[in-house]
Amino acid sequence: MKDERKYVQLRETLKAELKTGRFKAGDRYYTDKELMERHQLSYATVSHALEAMVAEGYFERRRGLGTFVKESMEIPGMAGDIMTRTLYLNGIPTEEHHKREPLSWFVVEEIRRGVINNYPGPVRIEPFETIGGMLDSGEDILAILHSPPREFILERGGKLPGCVVINHKRNFRMEHNSVSWEMISGVYELMGYLIRELGHRRIGFIGGDRPEFFADRFAGYRIGLEAYGVPYDEELCERGLVGRAEEGRAAMEALLSLPEPPTAVFADTDLKAMGAVEAILAAGLRVPEDISVAGFNDMPGADKFSPPLTTVRIPYYDIGKAAAEMLLAGLKTGENVTTKILRSELVIRQSCAEQRKGKAK
Repeated sequence: MKDERKYVQLRETLKAELKTGRFKAGDRYYTDKELMERHQLSYATVSHALEAMVAEGYFERRRGLGTFVKESMEIPGMAGDIMTRTLYLNGIPTEEHHKREPLSWFVVEEIRRGVINNYPGPVRIEPFETIGGMLDSGEDILAILHSPPREFILERGGKLPGCVVINHKRNFRMEHNSVSWEMISGVYELMGYLIRELGHRRIGFIGGDRPEFFADRFAGYRIGLEAYGVPYDEELCERGLVGRAEEGRAAMEALLSLPEPPTAVFADTDLKAMGAVEAILAAGLRVPEDISVAGFNDMPGADKFSPPLTTVRIPYYDIGKAAAEMLLAGLKTGENVTTKILRSELVIRQSCAEQRKGKAK
């Protein structure tokens, strides 16, 4: 015979609410008075239900503080103890890498921050080889894989239970359980801003040529020129660079040496853009009055640079957040979650201005 006592009904209602994930491990729960008012029940009934759930491991009572969701709570009906299961995350470069490649360090750090801030349990940072070995051995772990090798994904047919892939290099396609981002729309928006709104026609490009990172940025540049009827001029492009500010400076010096230098420049990283600004100022010119400069990434300091840098932003924190949310959604439903692609966007600051009259057209 089903137990219809009121405290049992309340207990089952509270369990169902916990399954929604509204409260995380360690959160302060409703007070007894709040539960009495919400459910129109007596103090004795509410207290009885809560004490039963304390005994079952859902709550803990802290004298003078109230009722808290227990740190080690496991909710029946959910795929594992998502409140306390450790999440494994890879892809964190060394401190030496930080000094050598500050931009890629920023990208990884922002993604990691998004994951950690939005996953309710502990996050453990391990090398990819360690996590891959755990998966290969059949361990039941939760993992967010940042830029795993293409072969690792293809060998498994894109099926990685308990995992979400942050597809940074975008050199393989996954229909489910991955987060990626596009770069072309933000660059195209930038080109439209430079051409249509600011009147530039000679727009230089400073950038790399690695397909997994830079091809889309160069494609956005080319598409923008074509869409607005501006002929492509290879003379205005300095490519084959990696990412350091020194490279941006040298590339800008080459563009300034042309008989007819560009009136605006798009650099495919903020560091290269900052190097370009340094070269322009060293030549006795001004930014943006003589030459407009725009970058890509919106890395820390871009808004504090002199002048503040117009750039194309990739929402790296949101990428990490989306990966954590996707993992939790899959655990709750037991189903695959459709891959999410985040959008790049133009951020307008003071490093770009209208083309001055009398400049090249």
